[in-house]
Order: sequence, then C-alpha cells, then structure tokens
Amino acid sequence: MNCNEAIEYIHSVPRFPKKTNLLRITALMARLGNPQEKLNFVHIAGTNGKGSTAAMTADVLSASGYRTGLFTSPYLEHFRERFQIDRVPIAPERLAALTERVKGAADRMTADSLPHPNEFELVTAVAMLFFLEEGCDYVVLEVGLGGRFDATNVIPPPLAAAITEISYDHTGILGSTLYEIAGEKAGILKTGSRAVLSPGQAPEAAERIRAICRERGVPLVEPDTGACRITARGDFGSRFLYRGEAYELPLLGSHQVRNALTVIEILNLLRQAGVTIPQEAARRAIARVKWPGRMELLRRAPDVLLDAAHNPGGIDALCRALSEHFPGKRQVTVMGMMRDKDYESCITEMALRSRLFIATEPPEPGRALCACDAAEVAARSAGETVCEASLRAAVSMGLAAVRKDELLVVCGSIPLIGEARTFLGPSE
Repeated sequence: MNCNEAIEYIHSVPRFPKKTNLLRITALMARLGNPQEKLNFVHIAGTNGKGSTAAMTADVLSASGYRTGLFTSPYLEHFRERFQIDRVPIAPERLAALTERVKGAADRMTADSLPHPNEFELVTAVAMLFFLEEGCDYVVLEVGLGGRFDATNVIPPPLAAAITEISYDHTGILGSTLYEIAGEKAGILKTGSRAVLSPGQAPEAAERIRAICRERGVPLVEPDTGACRITARGDFGSRFLYRGEAYELPLLGSHQVRNALTVIEILNLLRQAGVTIPQEAARRAIARVKWPGRMELLRRAPDVLLDAAHNPGGIDALCRALSEHFPGKRQVTVMGMMRDKDYESCITEMALRSRLFIATEPPEPGRALCACDAAEVAARSAGETVCEASLRAAVSMGLAAVRKDELLVVCGSIPLIGEARTFLGPSE
C-alpha cells in the first residue's frame, strides 16, 4: 500500500455511521494495542475556533521543548496535514504503513462480525499509532464532530479539555438547540480532567457546560474577559494585555483573541498538572502562530482574504473581523456553501457587505449548494450578483473585478478554501 492507496482506502468507507457510538473505535483501538492509553492529551471541542485553539496550544508546547502531536479535522489542502508533529505533517510512506496496519485491524473486526470502522475512526487510529510510535510527549486533539460519540473521545481523561464557541452546525446530528449541541460537545469532559470554556458563549450553552462539569466533578475555568484589553489591531493581527501580560497575535479578529485567552487558560491548567511551560515560550509561540485559511490575508493591493467560515457563528465572526481590521473597505465576495448548512443566513450576511457577490460551489459533489441557488439568495441583498459554478473561474473573476482599494473575500467550506488557496498560491 502506498500513500495514495492509503488515502483512497480511508475515503472508501462511509464518513458518518448509521449509529453513533464508541463501540467501533473502542474495538479497533483494542486490536491495535490501545495506543491512546499511553499518551498525554489536550482535547478540544466546539463549533468554531477549535482548530485555531489547537494550533496555538500545540505551538506553545513545541516552543516549550516538548515533542507535540497535533490532530486536526478536516484538512485544508493536503490529507497529511491532519497528522503533525511539531507542525510537520506525517511522511507519505509513514501514512501508508500505518494505514495498512489499521486496515488489518479493521479486517479482523469484520471477520469477527463487527461493523467496519468509518472514515474518521480509521484516521483517529492512524493518529494514535503515529503519535505513540514517534514518542510524542503531548498530543493536542481536535474533535471531528460533536464530542460525546466522536472517535477522539476514545482517549482516557486528558490533562486538559476545552470547549470553544458553540454555534449551530450539524444540527441533524447534534441537536437543534444550543443546549442540546452543548451537551454533545461536553461529552469530552471526563472526571479526572480539568476544563476551559471559551468566553462569549450563548447563555444556554454556557449553563449546560457548567452543569455537566459540576455533575462530573470537572474543575472549570472561564477566561476573564474583563482582564483583557486589546491595545492595537491591524492587518498584522492584534496586540492585547491579559492579566497584566502582553501578547501579540497574528490571527485576525477579536474571536481569535478569545481563542488565545482560552489557550492561555489551557496552559495554566497544564502547569497545574506539572507541565513546565515558560511564559516567554508561550508569548513567542502565540506571536508566531499560523493557521492557514482562517482570516488569512493572502495577497495585498488588492487585498485577498480567505476564511473557512461556513456556519452562522463563523460568518458572524468573519464579518466582525472585517469591520475591525478593514473598516470602511468595499468588498467583492466569492462564496460557496454546502446545502446541508444554514446557507441562507450565511449568504445573506456576506451579500449585504458586497459590491459584487460571485456565487460558486465547493468541491464536494452531493453536498455542494448549486451556485445558481446561492446567487438567487445573494441577489436579494448584494449590489451585484454573478453565478459561476467553477471555483477557480469564480476566484479569477473576483481578482479581475476587485479594485486596488477594495478587498476580495473568498469564504465558505474548508474544502473550498483549500482549493482556492492552492489555486492562488501561498502568501509571500
């Protein structure tokens, strides 16, 4: 099995199971020797911001001298991004070899009349083997979907857990209210661990998390936003003070400052657990963090910005960040959405900001919202609307239309942003 064959095998099985439980991943890990039992974790769930929070946390641990694994979902441009050690993706031959071993364990499951693992369970198993065999001191795990029945929840109580912003997404699976969604996310909160709840939560979500922590005896920390003051912001990001300490964050948007506060409190919990994390290492790592495709300013004059916002909470954060960092700037938007998301509210909010709205389609056959349907929604609010199904043609159209004093925003699903970024090329 080579790397391409490994990825093809992983993608060949269903992404989501008919029944949500931890039985398949538990059986799979048992057949691999339960590598997750021998690792130290930081576990991060939430609707928005969990990837940025995971990246910052991992970077700080690496800067503190620890060999640090980072598991994220989904990937932006390349599948191997999902498995990183000190932000270096897994090698192709290593992915192939580990996938072959996981496939053998999955085949033994079906031989024992057990259901075959789904896609995310397979990649979770690969990750656990990789991080253990590569001698990781700590592993930062981003939840894939929900929390309670997510494959990453096969781990023992982590050193620290965090819940980032909870919003509406995957409502058909996680529930139709923030109270229900919060309950699913809180499934990662285990007795014997400590937890952080990101600031700015809806009251019903925050109360649910607090109640679950009380029930399970999980100490919960919430960042003190009153102790935070943003001292400067611009296209460089934000500078802020928190509890008297100065930080600089290159990720754009006040929502990323809230994520950074969550990271700072995660680090405090890790210190309480005996992990040595120098303050200067934390400050340096936060100041250098990179998280592509999230409010990423890819080009200048004209400014081209990519953001993977694809649900109401994400779009709201994007719009606020645009107002904060690019006040008064007129905008051309290229946007594609999945039809199983709340696309009407997302498209409408972006269209209201747009001189020109170019509706396109994410590279997700079967799930992508038709570009013409997206354009029909946008036309109610945008200055001008164009329908172009080809993402690359839509981005090219946007580049041709945007003026030097304007901003081109490309937003929508993570696969869409990944393809757009590959097409446009990395920032200089």
